[in-house]
Amino acid sequence: MVDLLNLQCKQCGKWSTAGAGYLPSFSQELYCQDCWKLRNEEVLSYPIDQLANQPAPHWLQLLKVPHRPLVRNKGPFPWTDLDIRKIDESLRCSIEQLYADVQNELPSHPGQRCLSEFFTSLAASTEFQMLWAGERRGPFVLPTHFVKNLLTLDDILHGLSAPSVRKPCESALTLTDGADFRCPISLPPIRHMAELLDVLQYGTIFLNTASLHWTVAAELCLAANRAFQFPSNINVYVTGPGRSVSTDVHTDNHDVLVLQSQGAKHWRIFAPPLRMPHSHPLFRGKNDDRLLDSELHEPLLDVVLHPGEVLFVPMGFPHATGTEGTGGTEVSVHFTLGLSTADYDLCLGGLKQSFLQEMGLTKKEEMSGKSWWQLLLPIPVGFLVPEWIRESEAPSQRYIQEIVKQLLEVSAAELLESGKSLGEISECAEQVASKRLMQQVAVLNSQEEAYEEVINSGDRIFFAAGPEQTCSEYRRSMLRHQIAEDERKRCVADASDPRFVRRIDPMDGVARTFSELQRVHALSMAEMDVYWQKCESLYPHDQPPAELLQELQRASETCKDLLYFLHKRTPQLKKTRVQSFASRRLAAREKRAQLAGVCGNAGELEAPAVQQALKLLTNLQSQVAEEGADAQKVFEGEKKLCSGRSRELRHSHNDVKAEVEKSEADLAQAEIEIETMNTKIEELAASIASGEADLQEAQGIRDKEAQLFMKEEKGLVSTVDALDRALAIVGHEQRKVYKSQALIQMQDGGSTLAEALSAVVEASAVSTADHQRLVALLQSSQKDMAAEDSEDADVDAALGVQPGPLAYQSKSGNLVAVLNEVLEKAQGELEKLRKEEQDRLHSFQRLQQSLEAKLKYSKRDLAAAQEMKTEAAQKKATAEGSLAEAKKSMFEAATALQDLQATCLKKASKFEEDMQAKAEEVKALADAKDAISAKMGGGDVSFLQLGRGQCLWICPLGPRDLL
Repeated sequence: MVDLLNLQCKQCGKWSTAGAGYLPSFSQELYCQDCWKLRNEEVLSYPIDQLANQPAPHWLQLLKVPHRPLVRNKGPFPWTDLDIRKIDESLRCSIEQLYADVQNELPSHPGQRCLSEFFTSLAASTEFQMLWAGERRGPFVLPTHFVKNLLTLDDILHGLSAPSVRKPCESALTLTDGADFRCPISLPPIRHMAELLDVLQYGTIFLNTASLHWTVAAELCLAANRAFQFPSNINVYVTGPGRSVSTDVHTDNHDVLVLQSQGAKHWRIFAPPLRMPHSHPLFRGKNDDRLLDSELHEPLLDVVLHPGEVLFVPMGFPHATGTEGTGGTEVSVHFTLGLSTADYDLCLGGLKQSFLQEMGLTKKEEMSGKSWWQLLLPIPVGFLVPEWIRESEAPSQRYIQEIVKQLLEVSAAELLESGKSLGEISECAEQVASKRLMQQVAVLNSQEEAYEEVINSGDRIFFAAGPEQTCSEYRRSMLRHQIAEDERKRCVADASDPRFVRRIDPMDGVARTFSELQRVHALSMAEMDVYWQKCESLYPHDQPPAELLQELQRASETCKDLLYFLHKRTPQLKKTRVQSFASRRLAAREKRAQLAGVCGNAGELEAPAVQQALKLLTNLQSQVAEEGADAQKVFEGEKKLCSGRSRELRHSHNDVKAEVEKSEADLAQAEIEIETMNTKIEELAASIASGEADLQEAQGIRDKEAQLFMKEEKGLVSTVDALDRALAIVGHEQRKVYKSQALIQMQDGGSTLAEALSAVVEASAVSTADHQRLVALLQSSQKDMAAEDSEDADVDAALGVQPGPLAYQSKSGNLVAVLNEVLEKAQGELEKLRKEEQDRLHSFQRLQQSLEAKLKYSKRDLAAAQEMKTEAAQKKATAEGSLAEAKKSMFEAATALQDLQATCLKKASKFEEDMQAKAEEVKALADAKDAISAKMGGGDVSFLQLGRGQCLWICPLGPRDLL
């Protein structure tokens, strides 16, 4: 249905058109036919016959097909029997050939069951295989008889009213106006046919996974599984007459066989639209997506299905349904049998994805068009397997060889750049294919077990067992999943949650969430913030009224609340059947008036004619009596409804009043908490500021003490070093005097000693007294040494004697003692200074630790107080909102009560007028019969009395009785 694309070859550069016989999405995306053949010859020429010979695999049953020799019937297709309003000419020939294939298996009269025969002949038809999984994919319609009345309204009511701990089955009411309004509502249990018909006035009832509950649906699925060798499931749709849109135009992710059981339904099937960047072709028209009329063009098939007819809709083909203009007045009931292929990944694309994932390769971007749909074709099993494979000596080996070959073909573009060995590639492909086939067999076996359990249940119509009572693992898991989904939907998220808040998109008027708008319009976050502000809110402050949420929750619990919700919230969707009843009643009244007018000419009639007129009048009296009785029942029901609704509104008013009082108390409590927290926050803030100031002041004092210590320590260390150096020099000089030429050396070393003593004297760390002693000692030593040296030198020179070492020992003794004394004092001062510094440091650290701990706990208390203040503010805001909403709800409840009283009074007045009119009508009929009897000379009085007796019906209620 899609035009082929022209592509340029990556290797030779020439343009080529996609041809038949191989997959264009993977070959022509890169190469023309010649270049592709050369490049992938190595991959595709792998000797597949060398695959490991294995015993009969578990999936061998997928190759087996029921023995059904196909005998083509040459009878013409009954076009005139079908209500086909438009059909594409390309489908006519295919439908005629398909009908010829399956005609012999169709029953000759309604009521004859032939489920297996029909599905088997359909699966065996080559024409069906082309329409389902071939190059000519498209819809078709066939006339049958066995489908008629397979499932009736009584059967559906039997299931919806079945006693169960939980909801008997997953069901919903789909509400749509065919435009922007779409809303599914969970369906509560329905006990009576009148309730079911009332609900159908507003929308379509959808019964999900009906094959897990209704016996006939399970039989259909079981027969389809065995014929097509693919998993199947059935949903049931129930739609009242006269509805223009049953479901919005959409696509499905599985192929569908529609079997019309009751009533009539209008179907329009379109060709797949062009692929859109932000829309999946198999999910168009669902969630926030819309299929525009400009995308659909003309329908391929426009048909009205009547009971006993079958329609096929391939996956991805848009279709729209409705019951308006079908010419029928009955409720439409049809099966939707879905054949699961792509949605279970039982297709070539799913197989390729698993294969590339197993190989650690990345899937290449695929081209649009025919190639994309090619990947959705089912894995060939059953009748889709070529006959030459099934009849070969080793069918399982040949079959897996062909699957592996197809898998390598569609994955060749990725494999050519992978660098994998051929043995590794082929082995992996075989394992992936075998695993997927075994998964398919496992699903088929589990479904067959579940469907057989439903078929063999005690109730031949509906199987209501829950997950705890069922024996089938498949049915148990599906039911548990449905229960989990119901629980998830019941947990309504916060109305202000941005994931659920919707606003009106100014582009098309559709209500969308923030993320949906961003996905549809492809805007950045900054652009979305601006665009979001331009969108109109559905509700004030983006919060739906609490009353609406409560009504919606109650609507899913009882049918009474559901009808009240529908009547109040969606009156525009109602397709009332009262109008047709009223029109029939009006026609009956006109007929009665015409018959009563004949009474004036009774004298001119013959006796038989008079007797016939009297009978007609009596019948009219009976009809009036029946209408009066029906009206009385309706009035009683409305009275009960008004009374019950009035009690509910009064209770609601009282509940809302209590909620107002509670909200006011919560508001006062929140204000007290906020005031308390404000005071505490101020105190803690002042304490923190004082503690930080104390810590900063202590740190400043500590920094000054540290600087003074470093200065004093530096001086003392310098003094100690100088004294050590001086003592070392003096000791060195003393040792020299024992050596030869001591005088000369002493004289030479005198300058060094003087320099050392001068350094000690100039040391800043030496005390004043020591400083003076050293200075005096130095000066005295220098003078004495100079004088003694001069005198001794003269004496020694005169006597010719050299001075000995002991002569100099006494000169340095006093100096060493002074130096040692000063050194000890300096070292003591240094040790004392360092100890005092260590004490000051420890004292500061204790103070710092205390202040920091106090600040830490104060800040923690401040954060807690601020958080409590925020929570109190939130409570206050919530209480204010609840108070405003409660006051509004109280006003609405009072208004609703007044409106209810006015409506009920109006209905009572109308009922009284109708009863008065009926009384007048009865009187007119009685007068007419009296007149006829009088003119006939007192004829059949007993007959007349019987007629009157039947009409002695009087309404015992007045207008106020409803209140």
